[in-house]
Amino acid sequence: MVRKNYFSDSELHIEDAELQEKVNMMYLRDSLLNPVREALGKITCTSGHRNKEHNARVGGAKNSHHLCLNGYAATDLRPDKCTLEELFWYIRNNFEYAELILEYDQGIVHVSKNLDHKKNIKRSSMRKVVNSEKIYESA
Repeated sequence: MVRKNYFSDSELHIEDAELQEKVNMMYLRDSLLNPVREALGKITCTSGHRNKEHNARVGGAKNSHHLCLNGYAATDLRPDKCTLEELFWYIRNNFEYAELILEYDQGIVHVSKNLDHKKNIKRSSMRKVVNSEKIYESA
C-alpha cells in the first residue's frame, strides 16, 4: 500500500519510463523525496522523469539528470507548506545529492541523485536571472 503523502509514479512521470529509469527515480523518491515530504508537508513535483523528446521540448540539457540515465534521477520541486529557501536548506543539510539548485526565476528547487554514492558530490547553487542572464551563486 502506498502511503498518502508519498510521491506516486504519476507525480514523478515514470509510468511509461524504461525499467532502469524507474529504478533511478524510485531511489531518489525513497531516499530523499518521500522523507522531505514527510518532514515539510506537501511538495509538488513540477518536473520529474523526461524522455528525450520532452526534454528537448522544454529546453533541457542533453545530459539532464531528468532523463534518468547513468544512475541519475532528478525532480523540480515546489513547496506548498514552506518557502523555497526552507526546502533548499533542508535538503542541503540533511541529504546526499548530486545537484541542488534553488531556481528563483522558476520558483522551484531542482534536486538530483545518483545510485552510485560517489557521484553524489553535493553541488549546490542558487540561480537568479539578471538582465535576461542566468546567474549561479554557490551555496
